[in-house]
Amino acid sequence: MSPPPPLPLPPLRFRPIFKEKVWGGRKLKRFLEKNIPDARRVGESWELSDHPSAESVVLGGPFDGATLGQIVRQRRDDLLGRSGARAFPDRFPLLFKFVDASDVLSVQVHPTRAYAERHDLAEREKSEAWFVVQADPGARVYRGWAPGTTEPAARRALAEGKIEPLLHSFPVKAGDVIALPAGTVHAIGAGVLLAEIQQTSDATFRLYDWNRPDLDGRMRPLHVEEALAVADFTPSPDTVTPAPLPGFSYDRQRLLAAPEFTVESLRFTGLIYEPPPPGDREEFAILVALSGSGSLLWKCEGERQTEFRPGDVLLLPAILREFNLFAEEEARVLKITPPRLLVATAASDPIGGGGAVEPGGG
Repeated sequence: MSPPPPLPLPPLRFRPIFKEKVWGGRKLKRFLEKNIPDARRVGESWELSDHPSAESVVLGGPFDGATLGQIVRQRRDDLLGRSGARAFPDRFPLLFKFVDASDVLSVQVHPTRAYAERHDLAEREKSEAWFVVQADPGARVYRGWAPGTTEPAARRALAEGKIEPLLHSFPVKAGDVIALPAGTVHAIGAGVLLAEIQQTSDATFRLYDWNRPDLDGRMRPLHVEEALAVADFTPSPDTVTPAPLPGFSYDRQRLLAAPEFTVESLRFTGLIYEPPPPGDREEFAILVALSGSGSLLWKCEGERQTEFRPGDVLLLPAILREFNLFAEEEARVLKITPPRLLVATAASDPIGGGGAVEPGGG
């Protein structure tokens, strides 16, 4: 007797992983309906992660209790598509989280691929992008250096404890998109709630921490030499200008097309159809519900339905190809996909090697 066929791989929802931070707050509950523990300063909610320090676990459905890593290993073609499975045989390449900064985060920078390979780091390169979900009046972020800043000037300012004037900062509002390629010095200012998409890496070089102790009362280690060695001092735009996508009956914009991921915004009411990728391309998609409630409609031995509400994150396997979304009242959903360049050039394992690096941002 032949074994039964494998279970169809449906859209996947995961249990959030809450991370308490000295700079965390309560906005994850207020704006995204996250059931965070009382009296805890939760700074991050990891919604989709195949990082070994915090592996996402499926919530509900036939794969309830399985880790994302188990699904990657057992159903990689169905989840990632054939080209994605070849490029990423060991780990899911992207990590998604929500970040609530009630106080400013540390000033930090993430390593580039060249730096990580040259120094054989335990973690690989990390590029990321932010989508501002909510910002208090006057809230700011730090991105890059003030014009004319050089490495010697930054080094002197750090020695004197006067680095902030050399950091470029600007106010943000809901809907802003900020690209942070590896090597970009950055920090989230107080009063900002954002969605973050990044490569699967937790490598952080902490440049400055505002002379603030951590939750345990101790000062966190800094990595000044490593941070300055990888930091890019070239000026670049503050935010990304969205590009409207024609041919749709609803508001659809490309927010970011980076070498590591593409982010689109879908704002719609009623039923919309999401066509399959062009040609024979297969790709997974991450859907992030930011506002409005509705349903994801997909086919598997008949039509199936998965509900979503603000704060929900769904991973759609490549095997699904096409789906519908429905909302009675206006909803806004982010769609995150891997561009061709990611699949074509990715290393076989985005995490690996030896050496030491400070894990955990903030």
